[in-house]
Amino acid sequence: RELGCGTKMKRNELERHVKTICIQRMITCTHCTDDFKFCEMPEHYEQCPKMELSCELNCGVVVCREKMAQHLEQECGLVEETRELACGTKLTRDELKKHVTETCEQRLVPCEHCERSVKFCDMTNHFDVCPKMEVSCELNCGAVMCRDDMEQH
Repeated sequence: RELGCGTKMKRNELERHVKTICIQRMITCTHCTDDFKFCEMPEHYEQCPKMELSCELNCGVVVCREKMAQHLEQECGLVEETRELACGTKLTRDELKKHVTETCEQRLVPCEHCERSVKFCDMTNHFDVCPKMEVSCELNCGAVMCRDDMEQH
């Protein structure tokens, strides 16, 4: 049987050579299940689309090579992103969610009185004009009512 390696041996050693030693023997990639010559496997492993790799940013996720770009673009929590917020803060994807919902001064929050969306940093100014904010009567009669009811009072 000719494998192309050029090795000379005794007939009784041929089977062992063909199955376990010859660099020209065919073996199956354990990742993509395609067959390759043993000597070509290191090169194949460098590009095998099904080879599992740790995330390039070390987030702890293991993903196959063909899905690495998708992981980095859409899923990896360590990717730095800039959202279109007035604050322009650069954070990782994981940090950004908390920033946008809890700590950004520019985030929109509902007014507790009128439910209108207002920037967090503008809420104090909004309270000065909010139509549903309870205020004391400007005539000092002691009545307390929503600002938009004041004119009728």
